[in-house]
Amino acid sequence: MIDFLAVAIKKYSLRLLLLALMLLPLTVFSESAAASTPLTSQNDNALSGGALTVDVDGKPLSMMLQPHLEYLADDSEQLTLQVLEDGKTPHQFAPLPTTFVLKNNTVYWLRFKLKNSSGYSQQLVLDFNEVLFWELDVYSVGFNNSQNHYSVGLSRSELAPIRGRFYAFPLELTAETEQVIYIRARTPYFVEVKPYLFDPISYSGESFLKRNISNVILGMLMGILLFLTVFVGYVRDSSDAIYYLAFVSLSALIVASSGGYLTSLWPDNVWMNTHMYSITVGGMLVTFIGFSRSYFESKETMPWVDKYLAVLLFAGAVHLVSIPFIKVAVSVDYLMILVGLTMLSLLVIGPYVWWQTKRKLWIFALGNLCFIFFCSLTHLSSLGVILPHPLIRHGYEFGMLVQSIFFAIGVSKKILDDRRSKDKLTMQALVAKAENKTKSAFLARMSHEIRTPLNGLVGMAELLKNTKIDAEQRQYLTVMESSGKNLESLLNDILDLSKMDAGKLQFDEQDVDLHQLFEQVTFPYFGVAENKGVKLFVECHPSVPQYVHLDPFRLQQIINNLLSNAIKFTARGKVSIHCRIMTGDQQNNLVFEVIDNGMGINEKETSKIFEAFEQQDKTIAGRFGGTGLGLSICRQLVRMMGGDISIVNNSGSGATVSFWLPLTQGVESLQRDGAASAALTTIYPGCRVLVAEDNVVNQQVIIGMLKRYKITADVVANGQQAVDKVLSTGPHYDLVLMDCEMPVMGGIAATKIISSLDLGKPLKIVALTAHVSEDYQRQCYEAGMVAFLAKPLHSERLAEVLAQQLSTSYNQQGNRVRALN
Repeated sequence: MIDFLAVAIKKYSLRLLLLALMLLPLTVFSESAAASTPLTSQNDNALSGGALTVDVDGKPLSMMLQPHLEYLADDSEQLTLQVLEDGKTPHQFAPLPTTFVLKNNTVYWLRFKLKNSSGYSQQLVLDFNEVLFWELDVYSVGFNNSQNHYSVGLSRSELAPIRGRFYAFPLELTAETEQVIYIRARTPYFVEVKPYLFDPISYSGESFLKRNISNVILGMLMGILLFLTVFVGYVRDSSDAIYYLAFVSLSALIVASSGGYLTSLWPDNVWMNTHMYSITVGGMLVTFIGFSRSYFESKETMPWVDKYLAVLLFAGAVHLVSIPFIKVAVSVDYLMILVGLTMLSLLVIGPYVWWQTKRKLWIFALGNLCFIFFCSLTHLSSLGVILPHPLIRHGYEFGMLVQSIFFAIGVSKKILDDRRSKDKLTMQALVAKAENKTKSAFLARMSHEIRTPLNGLVGMAELLKNTKIDAEQRQYLTVMESSGKNLESLLNDILDLSKMDAGKLQFDEQDVDLHQLFEQVTFPYFGVAENKGVKLFVECHPSVPQYVHLDPFRLQQIINNLLSNAIKFTARGKVSIHCRIMTGDQQNNLVFEVIDNGMGINEKETSKIFEAFEQQDKTIAGRFGGTGLGLSICRQLVRMMGGDISIVNNSGSGATVSFWLPLTQGVESLQRDGAASAALTTIYPGCRVLVAEDNVVNQQVIIGMLKRYKITADVVANGQQAVDKVLSTGPHYDLVLMDCEMPVMGGIAATKIISSLDLGKPLKIVALTAHVSEDYQRQCYEAGMVAFLAKPLHSERLAEVLAQQLSTSYNQQGNRVRALN
């Protein structure tokens, strides 16, 4: 429905508005010609001053007094009623021009003559529509020839003579008499003087019509308010609606104030009546500016526009807060300047934002244009260009109503569009999450299926190297091992990339010996570089602290990727890696630089070379191999560790890849390198281990590795057999190596059963699986496993777990742990 209204308004409202603007001159011409004929009056210069007489003959009276008024400017502000009646003024009254406004804080005197030609006394009502009179005095003669003086205005505390109306005054005229009504007015604003004269019945009817019009406008504003309140509550979106609801509420207050509703609530509260204009208009201005900021989305699209509107908003808020503490004149002066500045600014900013952001702001612009159009009709009517009519006299209220309708449609449409965008983004996020989950599951499955045969390949090669073979055979095995490690590295990279996309990559920060770590991670590359005829230089600056706090595995992963790339793309020359300290204002950073003399990089490709599966050109993979994952993973790892990475071309040849990480000092920890080395040479004679593995090749690999440590191994093919073996053998096993995915019964289920058995002593179970995700490791530990071995299985990691799990329990049995000869 909202979309239909928006389309209909966009299609037809502009045409209707342009048509109204074209017909306006014809209306002005015809009605101004009609206005040249007075309604009910006589051009009787009975007074020496030339005042025009209004003949009151008892017939219904409803007329605009402008053609019958004379005026006199009192620049000295010294004139009094007595002086004027005596005619002792240096200047004479002159007929009031058609376009006449009070201005510049000057005192003006107005007068007109009333003649009662009927045979009975009459009561009349003199009414002013304008509300910005600072001082307004009306002088007349009552039935008992007493002088009536009414004194009202924003700067005064007197109550209005007619309750519920700002500037309406009762006039009394005795039968067969004449009198001159004097009016004294003063205001610092440009106020159009257009008083009206009514008989009581006509005034009652006019008031009734005006009140009905106000009722209709007020009712429609309240309906808009109720609709949008329910709508916002339903869609639960209040980004623009809060300001708009306040704007409509204050518009309704202004209409209620002009209709006399508010003054009837507190007729004796002079302060409230005199400050109501500043409060309602000032409040509406603040909410209008806030609504414009929100509707324009200026904070995101144009910060300078948002800052300017924020200044206007602050100025409006200051005005509202200052109302109780400053004079009404100062408050209204400040408000008028702010209103004018805001309207002029938005007339420029609205089209500018529309043009710059390409957003559909035509509803907002059309609402403002309609408001200005209706206000212009009222202004033209007050100047006498258009005949006065109650509907035209309510132009300001109609303008606010139409503006509110357009804004309601615009806000509703924007809320719906935003809601649809959010729903679309939510759906895309759900789809992406499902895709990531599916991708992760697929990669985990493929990783498992690849790691299972890879374990046999790498394991058999490692076992074969420990047999008696010649140099040529050993070289072949080295190539096999290197290929297996490259494949394992590729699998790890793919899984890490999947974890990064899913936001599940975890870091294990600890205190490490950075100098030792740097040496260990770079040492294997000396042989790789030497085989290519490339010299490798490694430097760790002495200023680098020995112990730092970081994730050593992730740092090794980054350096491995960068060094591997540097050596791969360098045909001859040298590759160097440096580690140094970069001093900052608030924090020092660790800086690593990898410099090569290779092919360098095209500067145009720098922006995409850190993207996943991206390489400098399509020939790279064919010439050098690789997947394009290394640099992407390095950048994500570095940024997740709080640093950044960059690449630049060297002046001669090659490129420099540098990355920095926040430096956090570590403390010296117990070194386990000696223990790890000792674990590789430790044997456990008499130790029995149960191996649960369904793959025959992997069974042979594990048994061969365990034989190296003099360990007796029993092998079963599934979890159920492992449970049966433990039940039949009792607590004779020192350790169980449990594969997790096996037929009949999996390893996790078997572990839960074995852990629940009463064997006299706990039986330690170690996971041995091709599943390597953190979630799977957590499941293993929750099932009761004490350690985790990932496939492909390496001797170093197996020796470490054996040392952790067997040394204590085995020594407690009184047996001796010996070193290998």
